[in-house]
Amino acid sequence: MGILDLLFGKKIIKQDDFFGEMKSDRTRKNDETKSISWGFNKKIGQFQKETYIILEGNYNNVNPTQKSQLKSFIENFDSIYSLETDKLIESNNKFMKFKNWRNEYYIAFICPLWGSNTNFEINFEPIDEENNDNHFSYELINGVLKNIATY
Repeated sequence: MGILDLLFGKKIIKQDDFFGEMKSDRTRKNDETKSISWGFNKKIGQFQKETYIILEGNYNNVNPTQKSQLKSFIENFDSIYSLETDKLIESNNKFMKFKNWRNEYYIAFICPLWGSNTNFEINFEPIDEENNDNHFSYELINGVLKNIATY
């Protein structure tokens, strides 16, 4: 145990068959009642860049409902959610600048919406960040894409 582990606690590493290696926040206690975040990288769909994902859980486990919901999203991204992404973009002219999202963007980050086991924020960033500073996101609410936004 190093000095950082003594001062700030240790990170826990778990291996998951679908998600791969998952690392927790630093924690000093084996306390199942304390909520901690678990982070990992995962390749989604046709994107070449990996997505950084955060799920919630406790010292011993990642939230199983969040894992299940997110696994379904990832497994169905190419067949269902990519078409739904097109529909969201086409629903408002202000988002049409993202119509080539398949070639120009990737899913950079996914995290649960505050206090939810089944809802997530999905963030897209440009592949070529030097020549494109546009970003967009949407929410996955109970398996349905909603609330597209740009920033």
